[in-house]
Formats: sequence, structure tokens, C-alpha cells
Amino acid sequence: MDGFAGAPARIARELVLRSLLMARLPAKSDDPRLAARLADAVDELWARAGEAIYGPGDTSEHAFVVAEGRVRLEAEGRRFALGPGEPFGMLEAMRRQPRVGRALAEADAHLIRMRVDDWLELLEDNFTYARDTIVAAARFAHELMLAAGAAGAPPPAPPPPAGGGAGTLRPGAALDDVERALALRAVPALSRASVQALMDLARLASDLSVAPGALVFGGGRQRHLFVVARGLVRTRRPGAPPFEADFGPGTIVGGLGALGGHEERLEARAVEPSVLVSFEREDYFDLMEDHFDMVRSALTALIDERERLLSVEVSAAP
Repeated sequence: MDGFAGAPARIARELVLRSLLMARLPAKSDDPRLAARLADAVDELWARAGEAIYGPGDTSEHAFVVAEGRVRLEAEGRRFALGPGEPFGMLEAMRRQPRVGRALAEADAHLIRMRVDDWLELLEDNFTYARDTIVAAARFAHELMLAAGAAGAPPPAPPPPAGGGAGTLRPGAALDDVERALALRAVPALSRASVQALMDLARLASDLSVAPGALVFGGGRQRHLFVVARGLVRTRRPGAPPFEADFGPGTIVGGLGALGGHEERLEARAVEPSVLVSFEREDYFDLMEDHFDMVRSALTALIDERERLLSVEVSAAP
């Protein structure tokens, strides 16, 4: 599209990928071979104001990043306006689902496009890149959660099937490895992991029974992640902006941002008698290096969480 107003003749693809692609999911790897593969994996396209980029029912192989201009997303009665550096279209591609919404150029737009399968292949071949991507995405999710306030807390997992069965945890009893694995599987970041990966993590984990009012963790960097198997845990962040949110079964205490290992002033206490599954963050990433399905599961959950939290933030705006 020659003569496109305001668009550069060429954007350095490597720079775009490092600074924009999966914006909020940046890579920090300095491997020149990875950079070259990233550069080869993307292409550019342009859309005039009002032009559709994709619509409901379209196939969803690609993720996009806005390099210049603005894009409007419309889905399920919600609208998002995205500017330079913002990614879109990834969640459906990760889930291999047809598009459910529409993406339109709100103003003349210059886009970077990448096949999600190519991106996943790069992640699988370079674990440093995969880990950096997950950590950066988790830290952004944490920022969004704090901005959204109490409404940013993730919804609890659905209750187990009536009548018990394999999905039911025994009330009042210590958890065995299978029950820990079941509790872990309820967490979106682990729900798409293989049974073997969940069992390996369950064997490295321990369960922790906490009474109402008991401290789960205080401020500062946490080595451990805590999954709620039963009960309810409340987190508070003192100071400005204040934050308080409850985390029930099927959630990581503190939200998916805890995967990022950030310094934070969050304090967590049990609201009711609770059982938590605890494991070290480094054990989680060590297993992830051997089980790529854990990478896919975490990224799908983080992208989903990003969209949910952006929706909360938009809807709360006056």
C-alpha cells in the first residue's frame, strides 16, 4: 500500500518484536539466532480506517500487534480501542478457535502479524525466551489486577461434580499427590498441562492447612506459590493505591501475577479454614522446561486474564 499516510517504508522487524510483539509479553533474550528467527516469522500489513482485519467465524492462525494507528475490537457487546504496541487476536489462536469478535481499523493502521504456531515453536526451542515471556506477562497481569481493585480478583473454580468422584477433595484430610494434582489442575495456568506434568509438580508440592486469620505470607518477594484447594484467602496491599481481594478454590493466591515473582507489599491471610497447595516457583519453572504443555497452559491463561482485566478496567472507567 504505497503512500500510506504516516507509515514508515519498513519497520525493523527484530526491533518491533522485541519492543512490541506480545507487548506486555516481551522477550529479554539476546540470542541473535532467536532474533533472526523472530524477524523471519512476522510480516506487515496495512488497513485503512474502517477496514476489517478479521470478523466472526474467521480462522485464527495469527496474532497481531499495532505498530501505528488504532484498532477497535468488538466482541460480546464490549469494545476495546488499541494503539501502538498493543497485541490482539492471540487468545483464539492459542485455543485454535474461530474468531468470535471483529477487529476494525479505527484509523489507518500499520500492523505486525505472526502465526501463533511459529511463535510457540520459537518458545519451545528457547526456554529462556519462554520464561521471560511468562514472567513479563505475569507482572503486567499483576499491574492490571491492582488497577482493577477488588473486581480484579479471579473467579473461583466451578464446584466439583455432585456426588464426589475423582474431582472431589476429602474434607478435613491431608492431601495425597493425586488430590494435589486435582487442586493444581483447577488453576487456569495449569489446566491445560499434561497429567504427567501435574503429577510431577504435585510430588514437589506440599499442602498447608491454615486457620481463619492465619498469615499465609507477608510482604516481599515470595519463593513459593500458593494454590487454594479449599477455603478462602484474602490479600491486602497497604498504602496507595489500596487493594483487597479474595482468592478461592482454583486460584493462585495473589493472582496469576504471582508467577512473575515480583517484589510486592501484598499480605495474605485465611478468611476461613483453608487448605493450600504450596510449591516453589523455581520448581515450577524447572518442570516447565521439560513439559512445554505447561508453557502453553500458562500463556493461554495469562492472555485470557489480560483480556478479562482490561475489560474490568474499561467498564469501571466513568
